[in-house]
Amino acid sequence: MALGEQATGKDTKGIFHFNPGIQQKTVPDYNPYTIRRCRDCELGKEKLAFVPDNELCAACKLLHQCAADRTKSQTAIERKHYLHEMEHLMTNKHQKTLRDGRKIKVQFTTDGNKHLFSDTFGRTRRLQKEQLKDLGDILDRATYDDEAFPEPGHSNDYEYFYYFIDPILNIRLNVGKRTIRRRDGFIFAKYILYSINDVR
Repeated sequence: MALGEQATGKDTKGIFHFNPGIQQKTVPDYNPYTIRRCRDCELGKEKLAFVPDNELCAACKLLHQCAADRTKSQTAIERKHYLHEMEHLMTNKHQKTLRDGRKIKVQFTTDGNKHLFSDTFGRTRRLQKEQLKDLGDILDRATYDDEAFPEPGHSNDYEYFYYFIDPILNIRLNVGKRTIRRRDGFIFAKYILYSINDVR
């Protein structure tokens, strides 16, 4: 053991001082074969170096996605940024009370978040893109306003809508109801925050 420690004493990157079975990696994060040091990051250079996904921190993964495709417009990169900020919304459900006293649990989804992001450009001027990450709090304080069946020709698979008003921003949050049938035949409803528009 002592001879082994002496032989690897200059192993400052720890390439021989980790357990691949426990850490579930073939090599340590910082090693001469994949990634070296954060200060050598290739993001600021003309060409991105290949780095295995399991050797990247969460921030680098996002930056690599944005920087790897140089043909993306600024809008597309901005969209990815705000959708990333909204990811935490999908971890919680928000209980809302309807007109008849029934309670529903409203959630966020990947597709719903994409639509919500688009709405900040097209249907509301009161909600700013920077506030998208706070939609959970905004939904919590919003109060019931109305409900309705979708208009004829509606292109998505929501079968009913519930509307809630945020009194501070004066925006309407539209929650869509979708009925799901599992393989075992069990049927349940999902309530998803789908869109936003300004209250006139």
